[in-house]
Amino acid sequence: MAPKSPRKPPAAPKEMTAQGSSSDWVKGQANQKRIVTKFLKYLADVGAEESALWRLTWEGVPEAELCTQKFWGMFGQYLLETYTIEPGHKNAGNLMDSGSVVSVWGGLIQQAKQIYQRSTEVKTQVLLPFCAHICPAMPLLRARLADV
Repeated sequence: MAPKSPRKPPAAPKEMTAQGSSSDWVKGQANQKRIVTKFLKYLADVGAEESALWRLTWEGVPEAELCTQKFWGMFGQYLLETYTIEPGHKNAGNLMDSGSVVSVWGGLIQQAKQIYQRSTEVKTQVLLPFCAHICPAMPLLRARLADV
């Protein structure tokens, strides 16, 4: 009987992260960025003063502005009341359902958390985790708005 060759020691486990790489994950993130870019362009089109601070792309929004309640509040309001599904997609021309709003809003918060995970800014360290925790409450907000 031949001697057994020594087994290679197993590789050290890699850290598990929320950063996915599947094509659906990447496509979802791109869609979230597309929607937030539409929000930023909408602000510029209506002449909102925040447009100059927030710029026209997701990547262009400075940390000091992205990590404010005002940014996420206005973006949430836009998703709930203004953004409509584009032609060529199911339910085109309609507002998104609350689950989709939560998915887009929460997905972008997760992206912001990834970008600024090592930030030393107190506002960033406090606001982004807070937003992630209130994300499940978005359907309740939509229901409340429907009653108004």
